[in-house]
Amino acid sequence: MVKLQHQRSQAYDTVFIEGRLGAANSSEVGSELVQILESGPGLVHLDLTELSFLDSCGLSLFVSLLKRARQNEGDLVLFNMNDRIRSLFELTRLHEIFDIRQDDDSQLKQVGT
Repeated sequence: MVKLQHQRSQAYDTVFIEGRLGAANSSEVGSELVQILESGPGLVHLDLTELSFLDSCGLSLFVSLLKRARQNEGDLVLFNMNDRIRSLFELTRLHEIFDIRQDDDSQLKQVGT
Protein backbone atom coordinates (compact mmCIF):
# COMPACT_ATOMS: atom_id res chain seq x y z
CA MET A 1 0.00 0.00 0.00
CA VAL A 2 1.20 3.50 -0.85
CA LYS A 3 0.09 6.78 0.63
CA LEU A 4 0.71 10.06 -1.22
CA GLN A 5 0.62 13.51 0.32
CA HIS A 6 0.78 16.48 -2.00
CA GLN A 7 1.81 20.10 -1.43
CA ARG A 8 1.83 22.72 -4.17
CA SER A 9 3.84 25.92 -4.33
CA GLN A 10 4.18 28.39 -7.19
CA ALA A 11 7.50 26.88 -8.28
CA TYR A 12 6.94 23.15 -7.82
CA ASP A 13 4.85 20.34 -6.37
CA THR A 14 6.13 18.17 -3.55
CA VAL A 15 4.77 14.65 -3.19
CA PHE A 16 5.56 12.59 -0.10
CA ILE A 17 5.45 8.87 -0.90
CA GLU A 18 4.95 6.44 1.98
CA GLY A 19 4.87 2.65 1.85
CA ARG A 20 5.66 0.06 -0.79
CA LEU A 21 5.63 0.98 -4.49
CA GLY A 22 5.50 -1.96 -6.85
CA ALA A 23 3.52 -3.95 -9.40
CA ALA A 24 0.38 -4.03 -7.26
CA ASN A 25 -0.05 -0.26 -7.11
CA SER A 26 2.26 1.47 -9.60
CA SER A 27 -0.53 2.07 -12.13
CA GLU A 28 -2.77 3.81 -9.59
CA VAL A 29 0.12 5.83 -8.14
CA GLY A 30 1.26 6.70 -11.66
CA SER A 31 -2.15 8.12 -12.53
CA GLU A 32 -2.09 10.35 -9.46
CA LEU A 33 1.46 11.54 -10.13
CA VAL A 34 0.72 12.33 -13.79
CA GLN A 35 -2.31 14.36 -12.72
CA ILE A 36 -0.15 16.31 -10.25
CA LEU A 37 2.55 16.85 -12.88
CA GLU A 38 0.16 18.03 -15.57
CA SER A 39 -1.95 20.29 -13.35
CA GLY A 40 0.98 22.11 -11.75
CA PRO A 41 4.05 24.06 -12.79
CA GLY A 42 5.72 20.94 -14.27
CA LEU A 43 8.39 20.46 -11.62
CA VAL A 44 7.72 17.67 -9.13
CA HIS A 45 9.80 16.89 -6.08
CA LEU A 46 9.30 13.37 -4.72
CA ASP A 47 10.15 12.93 -1.05
CA LEU A 48 11.06 9.26 -0.62
CA THR A 49 11.79 9.39 3.11
CA GLU A 50 8.97 6.95 3.93
CA LEU A 51 9.22 4.79 0.80
CA SER A 52 10.15 1.38 2.19
CA PHE A 53 10.11 -0.72 -1.00
CA LEU A 54 10.52 -0.13 -4.73
CA ASP A 55 10.55 -2.76 -7.49
CA SER A 56 11.05 -2.64 -11.26
CA CYS A 57 7.46 -1.47 -11.82
CA GLY A 58 8.06 1.44 -9.44
CA LEU A 59 11.31 2.27 -11.21
CA SER A 60 9.51 2.17 -14.55
CA LEU A 61 6.89 4.55 -13.18
CA PHE A 62 9.59 7.04 -12.15
CA VAL A 63 11.25 6.80 -15.59
CA SER A 64 7.92 7.37 -17.35
CA LEU A 65 7.13 10.34 -15.13
CA LEU A 66 10.58 11.82 -15.74
CA LYS A 67 10.18 11.42 -19.49
CA ARG A 68 6.74 13.04 -19.44
CA ALA A 69 7.99 15.93 -17.29
CA ARG A 70 10.98 16.64 -19.54
CA GLN A 71 8.87 16.45 -22.70
CA ASN A 72 6.80 19.28 -21.21
CA GLU A 73 9.92 21.25 -20.17
CA GLY A 74 9.54 20.23 -16.55
CA ASP A 75 11.57 17.92 -14.33
CA LEU A 76 11.43 15.41 -11.54
CA VAL A 77 13.59 15.63 -8.41
CA LEU A 78 14.00 12.68 -6.03
CA PHE A 79 15.20 13.20 -2.49
CA ASN A 80 15.59 11.53 0.90
CA MET A 81 16.13 8.00 -0.47
CA ASN A 82 17.03 5.25 1.93
CA ASP A 83 20.18 3.23 1.20
CA ARG A 84 18.33 0.25 -0.32
CA ILE A 85 16.44 2.39 -2.82
CA ARG A 86 19.55 4.41 -3.64
CA SER A 87 21.38 1.13 -4.34
CA LEU A 88 18.62 0.08 -6.72
CA PHE A 89 19.00 3.34 -8.66
CA GLU A 90 22.77 2.84 -8.78
CA LEU A 91 22.54 -0.82 -9.88
CA THR A 92 20.27 0.18 -12.76
CA ARG A 93 22.41 3.29 -13.46
CA LEU A 94 19.27 5.43 -13.21
CA HIS A 95 21.10 7.71 -10.80
CA GLU A 96 22.81 9.07 -13.93
CA ILE A 97 19.59 10.44 -15.42
CA PHE A 98 17.64 11.51 -12.33
CA ASP A 99 18.21 14.58 -10.19
CA ILE A 100 18.71 12.83 -6.84
CA ARG A 101 19.33 14.93 -3.75
CA GLN A 102 19.91 14.39 -0.06
CA ASP A 103 16.99 16.64 0.86
CA ASP A 104 14.69 19.23 -0.70
CA ASP A 105 17.26 22.02 -0.64
CA SER A 106 17.56 23.23 -4.22
CA GLN A 107 21.10 24.43 -3.56
CA LEU A 108 22.45 20.90 -3.03
CA LYS A 109 24.49 19.25 -5.74
CA GLN A 110 23.13 16.15 -7.41
CA VAL A 111 24.12 13.00 -5.52
CA GLY A 112 26.89 11.11 -7.22
CA THR A 113 28.48 14.10 -8.91
